[in-house]
Amino acid sequence: MMIDFQNDKGMALVMVLVFTGALLIVGAALLTFAINETMIVEYAAANIQIQYLAESGIAAALAVLAEDYFFEGELEGALAEGSYTVRFYHAEEGDRIIMSQGMIGSYRKTIRVRVSLDPSGALQTSEWRQTGDLQ
Repeated sequence: MMIDFQNDKGMALVMVLVFTGALLIVGAALLTFAINETMIVEYAAANIQIQYLAESGIAAALAVLAEDYFFEGELEGALAEGSYTVRFYHAEEGDRIIMSQGMIGSYRKTIRVRVSLDPSGALQTSEWRQTGDLQ
């Protein structure tokens, strides 16, 4: 069976369909890439914001402990779109534990810091631990 290439009246339509299909595939791939990049940027921005929120809570807690080392309450604050909550705990040897959680929407990050008083009465921080990465 021989194929007759002399009669190619429908070839233009086939070429247009193939070319259009290829363009659709490339367009869909670029759209997916753009959406993923946008999500990555939003995730990174939220991660930085909740980090700073949690650190703001630690700074507020250190200011409170500098005035009253045996403070027993809870601190809350809000900055821009987010907020932080700070809790204080007693540790061994008179040390204090500060737990500060930064929050934006459903995203959370917690920083835990051990605080002690040095012989001169100044606050010393140690054991900075961080948990949560947009949990």
